[in-house]
Amino acid sequence: MRMCTWMLTALAFGLSPAAAQDVSRTNNAEEPGESTQGSRAVERAELGLRLLAYGWAEQDPLALLVATRLLSDLPPSSENEVGIAALEKSAILDEVERLAGDDAGMLEQVAKLRAAESRGTCGCMVRLTSYIPPQTTWNVDFNARGGEPFMIAARRDSPAPVGMKIYDENGYLVCRDTTGDVIMTCRFDPAWTGPFRAEIENYGTVGTDVILVTNQ
Repeated sequence: MRMCTWMLTALAFGLSPAAAQDVSRTNNAEEPGESTQGSRAVERAELGLRLLAYGWAEQDPLALLVATRLLSDLPPSSENEVGIAALEKSAILDEVERLAGDDAGMLEQVAKLRAAESRGTCGCMVRLTSYIPPQTTWNVDFNARGGEPFMIAARRDSPAPVGMKIYDENGYLVCRDTTGDVIMTCRFDPAWTGPFRAEIENYGTVGTDVILVTNQ
């Protein structure tokens, strides 16, 4: 009877039982939600970004090839997007060709990847890029669905140390990555659908381009 009264009261104010929950606490569920197509896509993109960073640093053509495949689901860049050369498919494959030398098998893989169009068809990821001047923070506001894991990955394109922090609508910190790595990642599980803010801060003395990928 008490539960029925509560539900009727909630409905009288135009609220569903889910909407009537306490939203003053931290919007981060204690139990992780099941992965979704979007969260898995961002996980693949994160792995691709890590392999790409490794491949460029170590001049490893195989790592660059695998990274190109993993990043094929990334949404295409917009016309006004900041260009990050290390992420351009043609630049990556040019480097693989140079490193491959006369390796016929690897050159064949490069040709296939050049001929294949980037898939970018899942519609489950958002891609943003920005130039962050030194000692400056890039704020990105977004909504995340309750009950679904939210993944966010970012990559810097210079030696500048960059950190990422995610805050919920109440100002609570729900996730951070301030390790200083080239790749930053955060995963959290919103308890309810609501707004969040990602703060990507450049702590360094030089500017850097940053690409950010999330599920939507």
